[in-house]
Amino acid sequence: MSSRIGRPKLRYKDIIKRDMAGFHISPQSWETLAANRNRWRASMSFGYSLSATSYAEKMEKRRAPSTTTGWAMMTANVIFAYNCILVAKPYL
Repeated sequence: MSSRIGRPKLRYKDIIKRDMAGFHISPQSWETLAANRNRWRASMSFGYSLSATSYAEKMEKRRAPSTTTGWAMMTANVIFAYNCILVAKPYL
C-alpha cells in the first residue's frame, strides 16, 4: 500500500485549532475560557471582529489594481533615448 499523493487530510481537531488561532484563542486554555460563558462570548465576539477586519484588509489588498502590470511593467525601467549617430546627442 502506498501513501497518498498531496497533503494529508485535515482532521476535525486541526480545523478547530486553526479557527481558534484565527480568533486569537489559545488551544491550551480554551476549556477554562469556555467555562465562563460571559468571557467565552466576549472572546468570540472580539476574535470575530479581529478576524473580519483582517479578512477585509486582505481582500482590499487583493482587489487593489496593480499599477505596474503588463506593458507598463515591462517599460517602467526602460528609458527610450536613442543616440543620433551624426551629432552624438540623445533624442527621444
